[in-house]
Amino acid sequence: MTEMNPQEFFCKFNELKNQNEQKRPYNMNLLDELHANENAHSRILMKLLSFSVSKEYPIFEKFVSILNEKLGDNFKIQDFHAPIFEGQFAFIDVYIYEKTKQSLIIENKIEWATDQDKQLERYIESSKNADIPENKIYVIYLTDDGRKKASNYSLTEKAKSMLGVTTDNGRYIELNYRYDVLPFLKDILAYLDFSKEVYLKTALVQYIDYLEGRYGIREREKAYFESMTKGLKELLSIQDSDTATIIQKETVYNKINEFKERLADELKKTSEENHCLIANVEPYLNALNNEIYPEKMQPKALARKVLFTFANKDKQIIDNSTPFTTGQIIWANPNMHNIVIFGTKSSVLNIVFATEQIEFHLRSEFAQRDQLKEFFVNYRQLSFEEKEDFVFTLPYEKHYQNIIDELKTLFAELKNCSFW
Repeated sequence: MTEMNPQEFFCKFNELKNQNEQKRPYNMNLLDELHANENAHSRILMKLLSFSVSKEYPIFEKFVSILNEKLGDNFKIQDFHAPIFEGQFAFIDVYIYEKTKQSLIIENKIEWATDQDKQLERYIESSKNADIPENKIYVIYLTDDGRKKASNYSLTEKAKSMLGVTTDNGRYIELNYRYDVLPFLKDILAYLDFSKEVYLKTALVQYIDYLEGRYGIREREKAYFESMTKGLKELLSIQDSDTATIIQKETVYNKINEFKERLADELKKTSEENHCLIANVEPYLNALNNEIYPEKMQPKALARKVLFTFANKDKQIIDNSTPFTTGQIIWANPNMHNIVIFGTKSSVLNIVFATEQIEFHLRSEFAQRDQLKEFFVNYRQLSFEEKEDFVFTLPYEKHYQNIIDELKTLFAELKNCSFW
């Protein structure tokens, strides 16, 4: 992939856009034209969540159910009987609470705003000072597409302690617009009765359309974006051979995201007019990413859960019961581990966490590989499928409930094998 300076890129991008303009259907979306910032998105979200009928909050209740799906059993959010919605309470983007009972702190980073020093820690303290019990305070870190993570100087060790964050996430929830909010809004549009709420329906339709445009997935613009994507590949010198494998796809995906962030950083240093340029080009780079490394290929939440059980962000093996003397984590995606390599002096077992399954690649050139293969062929606790010679797969769905415990058992039994 070839990168270029922002001015050169935008010049060539505008030429490409002009060449394809006739393929684009007419579009009118107020949010597109107004270039909504993070504060605007926070106001829109709070307005939607606060919708009520006969003292019930159907959109907010659905939102809480989504949050609870991401929380451990010991941290579920209890029903809000009389939620209060405030914007910019103690500088919190969206603050939802019941007096003296519980609160949700939503920090909106859809536009990749920089974290402030002790920002989330201060927000938690503000909620505590408003008489909310510490163990009933939840923080939702809301990002564009899940790639941005809270910094350690914002989500401090003290903040983590107050939120109960230890080996799991406690009362800290990562949420994003691309894969959480957009499907959530579509669900709301499908099941709510809008016979008396025409303006709410109109707002939802506009906002869904805006988000689909932001991520380059508007159905009516499919042919246009396909043509733009082809042109961007040529512009950035991305060859088919560069994206032949999953790992290559992820690598190019990450490079495009890094390029997009560099464009934004450099444009922020210039005029406000130039800063708007990134909003114009972002949907096209997102569409390019969707085409190269679509969501269906990306590791599921279960894969992340399994990975985080055996490794952490410092590339160290957490589970010391593993039988191997060395371990390495390969970062195919910047915010999660995708491959764990275990081995002795020469790596003999690569574990690839893919979308639908875990793949076990036996990679030694020595006699251990045959012995290791025999072990997998004869192992009965897990239903391994031999994908190809020296590659075994384990589908998630067959072991969804007990996958972590079963893998720990597998490693414990491998530890006792004589061929190491």
